[in-house]
Amino acid sequence: MIRLIGASARAFGEALRFLTAMPVPGAERWLGPPSLDGLGRSLPAFTAAGWALGGVSAGLAHALWHGVGPTFAAVGVLAWWAAATLGLHLDGVADSADALFSGRPRARKLEILKDSRIGAMGAIALVLVMLGQWSGLAALGPKVWMGALLAPVFGRLANLWGLVHFPVLEGSNLGRALKDRATPRVLAIAAAVALAPALLVFGPHMLWIAALAWLAAHAFAVRANRSLGGLSGDLLGAMTEIAQLATLVGLAAAVHHGLL
Repeated sequence: MIRLIGASARAFGEALRFLTAMPVPGAERWLGPPSLDGLGRSLPAFTAAGWALGGVSAGLAHALWHGVGPTFAAVGVLAWWAAATLGLHLDGVADSADALFSGRPRARKLEILKDSRIGAMGAIALVLVMLGQWSGLAALGPKVWMGALLAPVFGRLANLWGLVHFPVLEGSNLGRALKDRATPRVLAIAAAVALAPALLVFGPHMLWIAALAWLAAHAFAVRANRSLGGLSGDLLGAMTEIAQLATLVGLAAAVHHGLL
């Protein structure tokens, strides 16, 4: 039991260090330097790291809603998400859109995906995703904290779904290192960590909201896989942002219809 708790704690620390820029006290001493092996061990704790990020986000959203109202509360949450992840997944949205919507042959799309410069489609996609997330958060009104809490959790679950169920793009070393550890068992653990608390606290409507997030991310992954032949870190990051957006849309709909 002690070994299981220790392994779970290390997995959580690795996931927090990998997926966010949030401080992990004593990380170098406790976890050692970052490594691909450590990243592989972090996979079952992806959604636990989402809860940690979401918990801070929820507190910030609640404070800002009472302090400056829903509009700036939504802006504050988006700013915190970008800062806490160093814009990693947003960069994936831009790079993925530039490649997928370029209308070029596969080989050229892969070159565009690796290009760090942002093009027109990348900029448009980035604006639309962030505008959609802002709208979803603002539409929640006093329950903006709920969206700030749950979106990071379902977003990280979508990321893991992509790793488990889709091939890794050729040349994606990081994706390959994680793919080897991404098993259905790992996904089941992460899904239980995501869904059990959500269902317990917020009720059965979380099932269809989580399903909406999954459907949006899965549809994107299918499109990317057909176009490029696999998923890379950028595409997995885009899946995270798309799932977060879909989560907020589902929550906004539930609040609008008095379900939450």
